[in-house]
Amino acid sequence: MDSETGSGACAQFEAVHSADELELAFAVSESRVEVLYLHDPFCPISRKALGQVERFNGHVYLIDVSADRRLSDRVEARTGIRHESPQAFVLRNGKVHFVASHGGIRTESLREAALNADGEVAARAPVA
Repeated sequence: MDSETGSGACAQFEAVHSADELELAFAVSESRVEVLYLHDPFCPISRKALGQVERFNGHVYLIDVSADRRLSDRVEARTGIRHESPQAFVLRNGKVHFVASHGGIRTESLREAALNADGEVAARAPVA
């Protein structure tokens, strides 16, 4: 689901389809920063937020909440943060370092949170 945004940077999306894949996202965040994005393709606000996430230069786990609400419920249970969609999490050390929803999902906020998460960003910015 990679998308060219014209900005030279783009997210590398990996769809999450199971509880095991969700747990993998949290496990991987033990060694590097990861982003988890809860998306509803039928929601115009979610589609707009997706554009912001697409411009994040890194790896993004994506959950389609319309396809499997149980996964978003599992995120809520795992993090203790009430489900909203769209919703973006920056994960580090198996925990939520940053969360934003709706219009609060901004490329720069994700970048800043990833850099401040005391770890290595999942993908490095391209060298000019």
